[in-house]
Amino acid sequence: MISQAAFRDAMARLAAAVHIVTTDGEAGRAGFTASAVSSVTDDPPTLLVCMHRGSRYNDVFKINGVLCVNVLGPEQADLSAAFGRKNRDLDSCFAAAEWRRAATGAPALAFAAVVFDCRIASIAEVGTHSVFFCEIVGVATRGDPAGVVYFDRSYHQLRTTSGETPTGDAQTALASVLEALGGADLPPRLYDWLQAAAPIDELFIFQRPLGLSTPPQPLMSLGRSPRLNERARAYCEDFYQLDPINELLPRDQPGATARIVPTQIAHRAYREICYERPNFREKISLWRRRSDGFVVVSMFRKADAKPFSSRELDAIRDCGRILFPIIDKHQSLTLKHGARPRPGETVLQNIETKLAALPVSLPPRQLAVCSRTLIGMTAKGIARDLGVKTSSVVTHRRRAYERLGISTGSELARLLL
Repeated sequence: MISQAAFRDAMARLAAAVHIVTTDGEAGRAGFTASAVSSVTDDPPTLLVCMHRGSRYNDVFKINGVLCVNVLGPEQADLSAAFGRKNRDLDSCFAAAEWRRAATGAPALAFAAVVFDCRIASIAEVGTHSVFFCEIVGVATRGDPAGVVYFDRSYHQLRTTSGETPTGDAQTALASVLEALGGADLPPRLYDWLQAAAPIDELFIFQRPLGLSTPPQPLMSLGRSPRLNERARAYCEDFYQLDPINELLPRDQPGATARIVPTQIAHRAYREICYERPNFREKISLWRRRSDGFVVVSMFRKADAKPFSSRELDAIRDCGRILFPIIDKHQSLTLKHGARPRPGETVLQNIETKLAALPVSLPPRQLAVCSRTLIGMTAKGIARDLGVKTSSVVTHRRRAYERLGISTGSELARLLL
């Protein structure tokens, strides 16, 4: 039999995704870093998680009976290290990131590459570890396909080389945004949707008055850096008057974007705090004028990534046509308690409900086709789901668009706002 040291050295050469496994419930909140996670079967969808039996949180997971497997992205290695420390302070670990409550009640990492929300179906005790066999009750994915693996005792980033994201993923992400309007889950879903258009590292949305005498008000700050809100606050309190975008806002050109690079920032502290320390290559901003001022959306990309391409800028402009009505609608619903989607509704059911409430009613088959189009299903996928021919799906969709006076899926999405 081989020694424990030899086994560990050999396993260090087995590359593995990095996860933070979390739980909450009767026994309290807990979490730990794990690489020993694996799929088991897709019928029913099941995965396994291995946890050391000597961990002080082992019983917490067993009593709660639920967990989330949060698959980390390349920017979250520090979070992995925090949850992997033996004498970790859980409150500090959870405070270092943004979380939401999954359907099971377990904490779900807002910007994880993937989140598997699970119920523990059975437990096997093998040697030093408990093996949790977990039935998956929900899955959430991030828009940009990026990850991190642990190999040879160090972290390694994984990113696609093309930078392309399938249109279906973007449409699915948009449907998820529409479902979350007025709710606390909107910001991370909005981030995922915009990631599908152009990979970004941070997103800052603020409302700026018409003049420069009054500081802007932050609406959303999205990203995976623990200093994100600190930078947003510094911008609004100290540096907003120095932003080159101020010269462009009064023009209010629909669909316009502005590219700002660090060399354009003359003020040393502004350049250092908002660009150089976070290692940003550039900022892309788009804006829209309202009666009370401007809503400005700024997207940042790190220096180790490629500059925004013309294709990505076009995609960002296309998103802007829907993004600003989304922001307006979300603010309106946030002020009206009770306007959020009904608990337990699936994305498809929520979209169908919104479509059915449009002033122009659609026949049942057209309603079914349009709702599935909005969640990213292809014509072939819709045909299989409804048990009809693909040509029939195309016909129903065309007739629905004619009835609604539109011609594209993006226009259909805007009608729901």
